Amino acid sequence: MIDVYLRADSAIALEAATVAAGVCEIFDGSLVPADGFAIDVIGRLSRITGLDEDGQPVAEVLPGYHANMRGPFTEEHLSQLAGVVIPEPANPVRVWA
Repeated sequence: MIDVYLRADSAIALEAATVAAGVCEIFDGSLVPADGFAIDVIGRLSRITGLDEDGQPVAEVLPGYHANMRGPFTEEHLSQLAGVVIPEPANPVRVWA
C-alpha cells in the first residue's frame, strides 16, 4: 500500500484527476474510491494567523483542495496524478490510523 497526498485547485479538479487516473469514480454524485483504494477528502485547509482586537482567532485559508489516498498505486496511476500529488507534509493535518 502506498499513501499519497493530493492537492488540486478545487473539489471538481480533484475529482477529475482521481477519476481520470482510475483510482476513484463518481457514484450517485459522490467521489468513491476504486476497489483496493481509500480516500480521505479533507477539503480546504486554514491556519490561525493571530487574534483580532476581541481576542478571536483570525484564520487564513491555504491554497488548494486536499485529500489523502491509500492504495496499490502503480507507476501509471502516479503518473496520471502527477499534477495533484504533493510531497508528504512535515505536519499532516490528518493521517491514516
